Amino acid sequence: MAWHRRVNENNVDMNRNFINTHSGEPDGYKKIDKFLNPNTIPKKFELSFYIDGIKLILKYGFTNFKQWFAQGQYTRPSSLQYGGDKIQKGPKLLIDWLRKNLKETQMIFGIDLHTGLGKSGYDTILISDQINEVDYELLQNLYGSHIAPLDPNKGVGYHVTGDIHSGISAEFPSIKWLTITQEFGTYGPVTVFKNLRAENRWTQNNKLNDPLDIMEHWSRNNLLRTFNPDNRKWHESLIARGKIVFNRAVEYLISID
Repeated sequence: MAWHRRVNENNVDMNRNFINTHSGEPDGYKKIDKFLNPNTIPKKFELSFYIDGIKLILKYGFTNFKQWFAQGQYTRPSSLQYGGDKIQKGPKLLIDWLRKNLKETQMIFGIDLHTGLGKSGYDTILISDQINEVDYELLQNLYGSHIAPLDPNKGVGYHVTGDIHSGISAEFPSIKWLTITQEFGTYGPVTVFKNLRAENRWTQNNKLNDPLDIMEHWSRNNLLRTFNPDNRKWHESLIARGKIVFNRAVEYLISID
């Protein structure tokens, strides 16, 4: 985000990169790729975006469209939701550090903080829909109605390939893992998607040479505010709820120590 993007210098989404085999894409991605990744410079308002988007949703359904787009793909390096062709420097540094420092660890409560999905200022606690019943009941007791599965048919979430939780927990199978994603809503899904699409479209198709000039484009500024709204109340809500979720996790770990 230092460059007003949500991917790294190789256009790789870090939360799609924690995977051993970087290949393939969702079956339906090719059906919506032309709409997701136009090879032209974006304009601030384009009626065709709404018309073409509605046509695709009517044809394939909103749930399918959301899942195909968001899951992660490993075949189109300049396209949205690219997970890379190999493990990236950032994830590798993290995994290497954990290998050195988790040798005596028996249990981890992992909290991954995200913004962008759901009602503005409200945090959804997303959990794997493969979670066992005991852990599900535990998390429900801790976080109540904020709990929701990573299932495109049951809420704001969707299945993700190469996410940080599944990637890191697979590296340390001897550790007992409890993992959640705390997702704070910002804007509606159409606005979030439109701004992601415009920024990547600008980045891939502009003819500028200076990275600072590229960063100053309106699409980059829009993307920054899509995931970090310039709103004091939103910031206060994020901090307050972030503390609550973190402290309940710590209290639980202390209680079983």
